[in-house]
Amino acid sequence: MFSLENKAALIAGGTRGVGLEIALTLAKMGATLALNYGHDDEAGARALRQVRTIAGKSVLLKADLEDEEQTRSMVRRAARDLGGLDIFIMNAVSTTTKSLLTVKPHSFWRTMAMNVGGFLIAVQELKDLISDHGRIVLISGNTTMRYPTPTTEVLGVAKASMESMVRILAFALGPRGITVDGLGLGLYDTQSSRYALGLENSYEQRVEMTRQRSALRRMGKAADVAGVAGFLCTAEAAYVTGQIIMVDGGISLACPQ
Repeated sequence: MFSLENKAALIAGGTRGVGLEIALTLAKMGATLALNYGHDDEAGARALRQVRTIAGKSVLLKADLEDEEQTRSMVRRAARDLGGLDIFIMNAVSTTTKSLLTVKPHSFWRTMAMNVGGFLIAVQELKDLISDHGRIVLISGNTTMRYPTPTTEVLGVAKASMESMVRILAFALGPRGITVDGLGLGLYDTQSSRYALGLENSYEQRVEMTRQRSALRRMGKAADVAGVAGFLCTAEAAYVTGQIIMVDGGISLACPQ
């Protein structure tokens, strides 16, 4: 049970933080991985070395998801190098930290292009390559459910659009047994979180607030996300689709006071 033996998975944004932890978990479950990254060559090479200690035939794919052809090529190369694709996890993220009332249109549309556009284009290219009964998982956040911090407003808009796509794609791909789900994350200690929340003192304040408001009284760990993502990729999760599953320690349910 709960095996991914002989499965091939592409993880967009799979070389750091939550994405890398998901990659390592899927590898331990038996999958071979294609790890996508955008810019940090050193982090990419380091992540591949880690994953290959478990899944020796895994590969590394550099692609900027803001670029349509690079995104389509990434999907095609993953299917070619792994001999097919069974799983796609969209974890890559990029955003401006300006509020909606101050963001310049250029920065707003760049955030939409990389996040919403990257997800859309990847799935469009994937639809004829992914196997029947395949799995697609979006890593989202709880900013789509409640008021975000000022520095994550634009990202919240992008993620809300992507979550809408999850529900639509679940019905579009469902006749082939392909499931499409999302995970709504709270605050995790990652480079992306520190960037999105701006100044270090702001981040530390949010960490303490998270601990106080979580039902579990702690911050989330990357392994908390990876375990749920891994389950959604298994045959046992075949009847879970079109859902946004909150992995945030209960914070999305907490009273804001």
